[in-house]
Amino acid sequence: MNTACQSGSIEILSNRRLRPQHRLSVTDPSATLSGQSAEWLSTIRRRLQALSQLEEGWDGQKAKPVSHSNIDIALQVLLGVMQTGTPVPTLVPTVRGGLQIEWHLQDVDIELEIESPAPYVLSFEDRVAHREFERELTSDLHLFAEAVTRISARR
Repeated sequence: MNTACQSGSIEILSNRRLRPQHRLSVTDPSATLSGQSAEWLSTIRRRLQALSQLEEGWDGQKAKPVSHSNIDIALQVLLGVMQTGTPVPTLVPTVRGGLQIEWHLQDVDIELEIESPAPYVLSFEDRVAHREFERELTSDLHLFAEAVTRISARR
């Protein structure tokens, strides 16, 4: 991946208070979570690598390929929020070259749409707590981190 995408991702993430300990990419075999090997990381890395291979028109129409900067941002965001017990999310490409990080559990739905440049869109629904919202996230991702904590604590 080119340096422009890498430095752009770090700059975008630093504005969201999710700073990686060191720069990681989808193809970095040493990527870890807080210095410990994460079970979910190899799965996510494979999924992001597959998304990076999508070509224009992957949807049978005019969908853009997922941008490398959006892939890097998704990895960095996940490294910042994943916890022990967090289920592995689904990664879904968007037709505009972005991607969504999604969890659809029995009572909770979380979707973070990453389209660079920000803002990102967070959709959250907790049917047990009767809480639902959709927000643009521009300054930090604490609401996303809180939502992930909610599903991590349930397991």
